[in-house]
Amino acid sequence: DTHKNRQKKMIKRVFSKEMSTPWFHQKWLKQLRTCAQDLGLDYEPVPVRGWMRGRDLIACVRFLGGEIQPATPFHHWTIASESQPQETLDRYVEDLAVGNTTIEDFTGIVTIALDGTRFLALRVDHSIRYRFNESYTILAGPSLEDTLRLADRLTTAHRTLVSDTMRVFGTARVGFRNPRAVSEQDLVLPDQLRDDLFGYIDAFHEAVDRRTDLGIAASRGVLFVGAPGTGKTLTVRHLLGRFANWRRYLYLKSTIGHSSTFEEMVDDIATEDQPVLVIIEDLDRILESQGVTAEYLLNVLDGLLAPDAPVLWVATSNDPTGIDRNLLDRPGRFDRVFLFPRPEAQERRRLFEHYSPWAVPKATLSTLAAADVGLCGSHIREICHSAALFATDGASDYAEHLEREFKRMVDQHAASRRYGQQIASPNGVGFGAQAALRDSSQG
Repeated sequence: DTHKNRQKKMIKRVFSKEMSTPWFHQKWLKQLRTCAQDLGLDYEPVPVRGWMRGRDLIACVRFLGGEIQPATPFHHWTIASESQPQETLDRYVEDLAVGNTTIEDFTGIVTIALDGTRFLALRVDHSIRYRFNESYTILAGPSLEDTLRLADRLTTAHRTLVSDTMRVFGTARVGFRNPRAVSEQDLVLPDQLRDDLFGYIDAFHEAVDRRTDLGIAASRGVLFVGAPGTGKTLTVRHLLGRFANWRRYLYLKSTIGHSSTFEEMVDDIATEDQPVLVIIEDLDRILESQGVTAEYLLNVLDGLLAPDAPVLWVATSNDPTGIDRNLLDRPGRFDRVFLFPRPEAQERRRLFEHYSPWAVPKATLSTLAAADVGLCGSHIREICHSAALFATDGASDYAEHLEREFKRMVDQHAASRRYGQQIASPNGVGFGAQAALRDSSQG
């Protein structure tokens, strides 16, 4: 009973006003004042509470040409639980990483020397409720104006450093490396599709600064539809590089582990003051899985929840038949729908030329390109890559292996339509075959 009473008193004290913040604030303010006196700073520190993590703070100070050093008291470094690479930021904190282990944060006071002025910064953990801590940064300078100016410069520097990093939502990770750039020359698309697509998107890109004068909406939406392997994802990767000076967001629905929500991404976009490119992969599957409701997405695309900054929404879908017609057939939501068809003979020829490491004889190229057997760009890429692996004599026997791999891929493509029947067959293998054998024996 005594133990239970002590627990009750402790919990009551945690959630009561006895644990309110003034005493804590006095503690860290005293630490800053003592540190300033020990360092011989000729001012009374004026603190401003901030948001930046320790690793980001160090990188931004160095990016601005300043120096940052631990001061007293400096308590400890914190190792990142999961590495989230940001190449432009990481280059300024290379000394904080060894192998796969990276410093993410610190607790304690550091000094910042920038443009002839010395500032203090305190990273601190504060218990705001039972078993829950909040970490934040406190900047302190000679005056409120100086401290705010430092905060503004650090914020601007951070935006500059992370602008090249694509933010990813819908999965457990939010800081992916940027995908390998895809040039426009790497896209093998029908000429009419290429002209319509890039003509429309580039026109919006060029008009963002004049959108108010022109009276056009701040946001535009385009939808890429087509079978897998027809070039939608490659085009998306190209757009990520085509508008590299825009903020870039990618939403990928994942059901594994903790995932960030679509609403969190929209909230994040709402704080942007620069043009934004948002990619939504596999829209049909996201809607089916309730990763986002159609009603919420409609409101976002309609502008009800849109930010002031211009936003280009680009969504992809392998099968748009299940998507609400209010999304497909209503300008102001997805203003344009671009169909990515399977390649025709001309595109197939260009694909073989593009993915082949050696020149292909014209007769072989014409024969392969003329064969309309339902292959898409990803099939042709694999044919060329596999043939290159087997071509031990290089260009001399590449065409021979190319023809062989083409036949193999055609057979594989045709067989893929019969996999379900083969698995369920009594002569098949695996769980499907066992079920069929069991059912037949019971019959």
